[in-house]
Parts: sequence; C-alpha cells; structure tokens
Amino acid sequence: MPGGATIQISNFNLTYGWKAGVTGSGKISIDDLGTIHISDLNSGVAIVTIRSSDDKLLKIVNIRILEKINAATSNSSNSVNTSRASGEGIATVTVNGTDVKVVAESGFSGVTKVDVVVSDNGQQKTISMPVTVLPQAPANPVADQKKLSEIVFTWDKSPNAISYLVKVRDETVCETTTNFCLANVIVGPTTPIMGIVKGNDGTELKFIPVYQINKPVPAITVNFATNSYALNAKQKLELNTIALIISKEGFTRLVVYGYTDSRGGVDNQKLSENRAKSTASYLSKLLPNVTFKVAGFGASKPIASNATTSGLAENRRAELSLW
Repeated sequence: MPGGATIQISNFNLTYGWKAGVTGSGKISIDDLGTIHISDLNSGVAIVTIRSSDDKLLKIVNIRILEKINAATSNSSNSVNTSRASGEGIATVTVNGTDVKVVAESGFSGVTKVDVVVSDNGQQKTISMPVTVLPQAPANPVADQKKLSEIVFTWDKSPNAISYLVKVRDETVCETTTNFCLANVIVGPTTPIMGIVKGNDGTELKFIPVYQINKPVPAITVNFATNSYALNAKQKLELNTIALIISKEGFTRLVVYGYTDSRGGVDNQKLSENRAKSTASYLSKLLPNVTFKVAGFGASKPIASNATTSGLAENRRAELSLW
C-alpha cells in the first residue's frame, strides 16, 4: 500500500469479546466498537494484536485470506500457522506470536477480509477482520482561480484511485478520472471547496485543494455618462450585488481602475481617476475590511473603437478586479 493511504480493520464479531491493539508507523486509533483505524502509513503495514475482553493475549492458531490459503508453515515456538495472502488487495498477512501483520498491495483500494483463528483456553474461535484500503489522497491539490466564475483544479494522480470529484459549497461541480477539471462557478478565498478521491468498492477519501489566485480577476465594469463620474441607481445596484459576492467569498483586495473615451474638452486623466475613486468610495462603505488599489489611466487603454457612439460608451468606464 502506498504511503498516505489508510487501512481500516474492523471487528464484525464482537460476540467473542475480543479487542485489539495496533502498532505501526502511522496514526492509530481504536473506536468504541473495536474498529482499528490506521492512516498515514509510510510502510503500508498494519500489525494487530488480539486480546480477550479480560486483556489476556489470545494465541493465534492460523489466518485465512478470503477463505483461501495458498501456503502454510509451522511456527514451532508459538504453535502458530501462517499463510501467504491470496485475497485481492492483500500483499501478505503473517503472524508472529500474538501479532497479525497485514500488508496491502500497492495500487489497491477496496474491501477485502482477513479471518484469524485464535485459541482461548483451548477453544478455537474465528475472528473476521474486514480490511478496507482507502484510496490515497492526491498530492499537491490546487484550486487555481482564473476568473470570478472559473476555477481550475489540478492534483498529482493518486496511485490507487479510480476517479475524483470536486465539490463547491457541498455541490459537485466536476468529476474526472484525470488530474484536471474546470468548473464554471463563483468562488473566492473562503469558498468551501472539497475534493473526494474514489477507489473500488465505494471507498473514498476527502482532500482539500489549496486555493490560489495569482493575479486580480475581473469582476465588473461600470460605464459612465459623458464627462461624468457620478453613479446612477442602476450602477449602485450592480455594485451592491458584487459587494455581496466579495463579502461572501472572502475577497480582501480590490483593484479599481478608471478610464475615459478619447474626446477632449476635459482633463481625461483626472476624470478617469474620479471614476475609479467614486466606484471605490461607494464599495468601501459596503466593504469596510477590504483594501483598495485605485488608479486612473485617462483615454490610454480603450477596449472599443472611439470612432463609434457605442465604442465611446464602452470606454467610459471603471473596472473592478478582485483578489
């Protein structure tokens, strides 16, 4: 089993009153039902010690893998029979005294079973230990914001996964068998994002992509009347809407740039600065904890032709970007 995967060994036979202790290189816990959870194993090995309910070590007589035994040898010092694992997903299962050592196959995910026969005061009892090998979480998961409503998810492929899905606000936005997917959904620095790596037999494991935004992403453009930097009722409504998104998704930095068309008769540089300032000033009252960068560029960066009425209208603007 690759490092970082998880083995869960569960007791489905509580009538025998057994409990288990485990050792290994990973994180280990046992819940109230006797289920052993072993995760982050560097070696991919779980060792289980079987005890009775009164803490007496039980002698392990033999082990069976999915009811199949390919080979058996005698351990004279402990009178213990061991078998080579033949079940799907289990590389080896060996026993040493009162320890059962379970090693999962590299690349396997899913559910299999180890049956352990123990001797307790001369009576043999079978303990079934279902073994669930979860898919390994992918390395380097990233959520890279490209636009306000476009985000690209990437990761290194897991060695024992069959597919991946990504959820935003607990809703699935993409599912893939590759290491890449794109979602057209509004996100931000604090948007709840979760990935799920899926394995065989319905096994799955959650992972959290690391959000990143490498440059400001465009959010909204406000267009102005000729020689004006005043916001009308419609523009304020649009800014109210974007302010709710900024607050909800956790953006903390806004860039507001102002522009003019090419016509003269006014100080276009000053007019462009006032357009940026009036937009930022209105938003700052709605977003007191956000940092603003404000600048004007006059008529130097048209986005449409200044030879048409519609082009002039498009160039009289303030652009708001987020990050």
